[in-house]
Amino acid sequence: MVASPDYYQVLGVGRSASVEEVKKAYRDLARKHHPDVNLDKTKASERFKEISKAYEVLSDPKKRRAYDCGAGVPGDFFKSAFWNVSGKGKDIRGVIELTLEDVALGCKRNIILDKVSRCRSCSGSGGKDGKTSTCRTCSGIGMVISEASRGFFRFSSQMTCPNCNGRGHVPTTPCDSCHGTGQVEGKESIEVVIPVGADVGDQVRLPGMGEMGVDEPGDLVVMIKVLPHKSFERWGDDLMAQVEISLLDALAGNKVNLVGLMGDQLVVEIPRGCQYDQQIRVPGKGIRGGDLLVRIRFKVPVLEAESLGKISEHLRLSSFRG
Repeated sequence: MVASPDYYQVLGVGRSASVEEVKKAYRDLARKHHPDVNLDKTKASERFKEISKAYEVLSDPKKRRAYDCGAGVPGDFFKSAFWNVSGKGKDIRGVIELTLEDVALGCKRNIILDKVSRCRSCSGSGGKDGKTSTCRTCSGIGMVISEASRGFFRFSSQMTCPNCNGRGHVPTTPCDSCHGTGQVEGKESIEVVIPVGADVGDQVRLPGMGEMGVDEPGDLVVMIKVLPHKSFERWGDDLMAQVEISLLDALAGNKVNLVGLMGDQLVVEIPRGCQYDQQIRVPGKGIRGGDLLVRIRFKVPVLEAESLGKISEHLRLSSFRG
């Protein structure tokens, strides 16, 4: 029997780590192991799933407490004792692709899901007009006990009642819409609100929008993927842009025009003696109050030997005098 992984080790955090520390560790690992940035996509995908599962548990206070109480228990038992005890349905997971402009402003997206939902006709009871009766197999408990003997030992285990599927009741007359199951399959349009400043690997959780379970539905978990931008890179809440200027502008200073992320016209002051790869900060033009960092690049012009010699001598003398 395979032991459950140590989610704290998976994320590389201590057991006393705060939610923010867990979130930061998850973001760093999600960027590193995302299948889109790794050559071995199969291996990266498995690692990415493991990281996401660890984050899902450790970022949720209730799940984390339950995990801490049962950590180290063999995988199958832990799974049944922790995940299925509430009768909650499965979570639905997906990835949504957004532009840098989308996350800078925040946005809304509608997604269409094929999923199992609670039957509206019987409110999930499975009975016509909502009428049900107590299950005779489990006496309304929803669980049955299975017993077996091996030598001098006698074993017993609990399992979901096969007659009522854990509900504890059965329909008096099956519902016409769901045929007594209490669940129906169909398409559903769901609005997902993306918060301002969402980053790669962030998750938006919509409680109750997942697959229907015995007692309650699971959640819809949407992972954020931000598409590359042709002009800007993101560093936290700061943006990075690259501008190429002439050598003369770098020496004498100048002003350059730049179009911001939101299409606004910016004027960037190039100081005299600007160095190659120097960064000029434009306050407040990043994301969520961050700054825009303008990285300066320039080319050394190709000159005739005589002209190059004169310029070199002039620069040498200027440097010596200074």
